[in-house]
Amino acid sequence: MKMQMTTIAAAVALTISTSTLAADNNSVINQQGSQNYGYVNQVGPNTKETGSNSTLDQVGSNNSSRITQITNSPIVHTSKIYQEGSSNYTEVRQDASDAISSAKNNSSDVVQVGSSNGAIIDQYGRGGHSSDIDQSGSDNYAEVTQSFSSNTSNIYQSGTSNASNVMQTGSSGLSNINQTGLGNDVLLQQSAYNNTSSIYQTGSYNAAQVYQQ
Repeated sequence: MKMQMTTIAAAVALTISTSTLAADNNSVINQQGSQNYGYVNQVGPNTKETGSNSTLDQVGSNNSSRITQITNSPIVHTSKIYQEGSSNYTEVRQDASDAISSAKNNSSDVVQVGSSNGAIIDQYGRGGHSSDIDQSGSDNYAEVTQSFSSNTSNIYQSGTSNASNVMQTGSSGLSNINQTGLGNDVLLQQSAYNNTSSIYQTGSYNAAQVYQQ
């Protein structure tokens, strides 16, 4: 089954979009101004080799958004979120950990621009996941959890309260964190072996903790 859903909201107080069907779903949400909220839920066991795809754009005011993609079959989920201005927040969960065979390679991409920022990405399954968070200005924060092996996480943050928390369980994980100015902070944990960590910080309270075991 394949579903195409499009919600376009301009200057609307609240928009919620929910898709709950088997995988191979496609969801697109576009919002413009005011108390935006976007919610996508793609859930279901299936036997297909393709996965759920979700794209969510927001532009101005109390932004928020959540994408959940869950299945127990060997598929790939992709998720893209773009937010622009004000109380931004994002949460992405991609879970194929109940899959009988090798469900892997989930992909998530978050871009935020200005104000309270946020962002959490959780990816569970057989590994090979990729996560990319890009933030810009204000109370930045980002958190990534990836299970199994060969996962990649990139976080770039720019200005003000910065932070970053990455946990990769399994071998051959790769993590790059780049921060720029003020509250900086990083906590990176990689378990097993052959993991690679790369952290760059610039100005103010800097700190960094890397645990590889």
